[in-house]
Amino acid sequence: MIYFIALLSFASSQITIPIERLSADGPALPENSFQPSLEADVIKMKASEQLVNYENTYYTGTVLIGTPSQTFTLLFDTGSSWLWVPAAKCTFCPSTTKHTYNYKNSITFTDLNETIEQQYNMENNNTYTIKGELFTETVVLGSTNPRAVKDQVFVVVDKYDDFPGTHYDGILGLGPSGDANGNPSVVETLYNQGNIDEPLFSLYLNDNGFRKDDDQNIKSAITLGYYDLDKYGTSEPVSLKWFNVVETSNSWELNLTSIYVADSKVDLITPTIKFESRTSMLIGPRKGIETLFERFRTQWGCAKYHTKMACDCSNVYNIVDWPEIIIKLEGGEEFTLTEKEYFKRESRVCFLQVQAADIDYWIVGDVFFRKYYTIYDYQERRIGIIDSKSSRTASNLASNWWIIPTILAALSGSIGLGYLVWKTYGKEAGYQQLPR
Repeated sequence: MIYFIALLSFASSQITIPIERLSADGPALPENSFQPSLEADVIKMKASEQLVNYENTYYTGTVLIGTPSQTFTLLFDTGSSWLWVPAAKCTFCPSTTKHTYNYKNSITFTDLNETIEQQYNMENNNTYTIKGELFTETVVLGSTNPRAVKDQVFVVVDKYDDFPGTHYDGILGLGPSGDANGNPSVVETLYNQGNIDEPLFSLYLNDNGFRKDDDQNIKSAITLGYYDLDKYGTSEPVSLKWFNVVETSNSWELNLTSIYVADSKVDLITPTIKFESRTSMLIGPRKGIETLFERFRTQWGCAKYHTKMACDCSNVYNIVDWPEIIIKLEGGEEFTLTEKEYFKRESRVCFLQVQAADIDYWIVGDVFFRKYYTIYDYQERRIGIIDSKSSRTASNLASNWWIIPTILAALSGSIGLGYLVWKTYGKEAGYQQLPR
C-alpha cells in the first residue's frame, strides 16, 4: 500500500518522497489513482509519496507516466541518468515484469524514432543490458498535488535482461545529464520547468535490518529541490561537508584519498569513488578489495566464501573488536563504516557487504547511505554528506543483534564466577549457621 501526505509550503516548491518497505508482491496502487495538473500552482506545494525499502537491498518508488497515467515501480538510482520502463510489446522482458508502458493509451507521448542500448553493472560482477526506443512523455512525481514534467525523454524498453531478485519495473536515473547523451534527468527537468526551486535532491535511506518489516520511525526518502537536515541529518549546518564532483566525470564521482581497515591502508588502484544507490555494497577494483579481504582474514579469521568474505559472529566477546572501514575523501574528511553497517548477519555468520569487481574506480552503495545523508547538486556539481539520522535512531533487533547475547553472556559469566568462588572458598571455610 502506498500512502501519501501533502504539505503546504508558501516559501518554496519542494517534493519529498519518503520510502517504505516493499512486500514480496510489490506495492498495491490502483491505476490512474490520481491525475496530475500541469498548471503552475498559486500556492506552491510540498508533496510526499511513500516509496520502498526492500530488505536493505534496493529502494524504489512509484512514478506515473503518460496521460492518463500509467503506474510504475522504479528503482531510484544515483548511478545512472536514464529513465526507462518496459514496453507493452516487449517480447524479451522477464516474466516478473508487472507494469508495462503502452503509448497507445496515452495522448501526450512523442516517438523520437531513435533506439538506444544501455549497460548496467550490477552486484556479483553481472552486467545487464537494456534496448529500446526513445520517447517523450509526461512524468509525475509526488502524490496529492503531484508535480508533473512535460516532454521528459525516456526509454521504452523492448528487450532487457532479468535483473535478479527485483521487484521493480524499471529505473529512474538521478545522475547528471551527461550520462544520458545530454538529455536532462527527471530532476533537472523538474527544475528547468519551474517545479522545484533548486536543481538538487537528497537521499535518506533507513535501515530495516535486511528484514521485510520496516518499523523505523523515519521512512526512507528522496527530497527534490531541497534538503532537510533537521529531519534526516544533524541540525547543525557546520557538520555538512561538500565535495566537488570529479571535473571530467559524468557521474556522481568524488576524488578518493585513501581507504583504511583499522590502521591498515588498502591499495586504492584508482583514486575516485562513485555514489550509486543501485548497489547495496561497497565495491572496488579487484586488487584493492583483495587487500581489504586479506586484512579481515589475517586479523579476524574471516574466510572467502565464493566471492564474499564470511566472518564468524558467534563469539560475542569479540564483536566490539571488529575494525572500522575508513573512507577518506578529498580534503582529508573521513567517513567510517562499522560492523553495524558493513555486516549482514545470517545465523552465526556475518557476510561482509564488500565486493570486488573488474572496474577502475570504487563505488559506495546503500551500505554507506544508511549511515550518511547525502545531497546532490546538479548546478554546482557537488555532493553534500552529513551523518544520517538513521545511523543514530535505528533500533531494530537486527541492527543491534549483538546486544542481547552479550548481556546474556555477561549474566551467565557472573553466575559461573559466583559458583566458582563458592566452590573454591565456600566449601573450604564451611558455612557457619546462625543461632536459631
